[in-house]
Amino acid sequence: MSKPIFHTAVLASTLVLGSQLSAVPTPSKPTSNQESRITNQESLTALFPDTLTPGWQKILASIQSHSAVESHFEENRHFPFHRDPVALHGIMRWQKDLGLSLDYPEQSETLVVNATGIRRRHNEDSFHSLPDDPRLRAQLDLFLPLLSFDFKALAKSCDLSGSLDDRDIWTLKLIPKTTAAPAAFLDITTTGEGEKLQTITIRRDERVRIVITLQRTIFLDLGFTTAEKKRHWGAP
Repeated sequence: MSKPIFHTAVLASTLVLGSQLSAVPTPSKPTSNQESRITNQESLTALFPDTLTPGWQKILASIQSHSAVESHFEENRHFPFHRDPVALHGIMRWQKDLGLSLDYPEQSETLVVNATGIRRRHNEDSFHSLPDDPRLRAQLDLFLPLLSFDFKALAKSCDLSGSLDDRDIWTLKLIPKTTAAPAAFLDITTTGEGEKLQTITIRRDERVRIVITLQRTIFLDLGFTTAEKKRHWGAP
């Protein structure tokens, strides 16, 4: 049996992620404005779910108005023992009542993440549950509220900070709160414009990071069809 492509903790893709997305190619040399917006951590202001500014409230309302989304993604995993990043391509599908489905066609892999756990399908076989991995579970669990920008849920396990300008271009950063158990990642940084999530960067440690770029996004306000739910989530 082949090993799951997620291995010891991947994701991000997603990835991911949620909430609405349309990727913008990253320029080889960012402009000074981009550098200050994305890399200058002093520009990030702490976000409190109950006291968001009108600008952030507008972004959240727009994102949360969509019940389902489909987006193509490129996932680049940077490891210290590889000169070049390991690149994966796939399709992310998310629906509020179904959770996250990640399809990697080149590897013939599909992963489903929702409140019931993590399931995997390989080569069109039936879905089966994966052994519980607390670090992977903690990382993937964040993508469910992240995809819907549920700040209250995210704030339970992470400190949130962000920047938002008058063009609705934003950066959101999540840092795990200090706990007795080791964190699944150092931080997650997402960037976007309006309701469109463009990139997700997960730093697992000082040497390993996963960068996800989202593109070709479709919003499905009526949700996926019964046939699509069965194929991509294994729904009855």
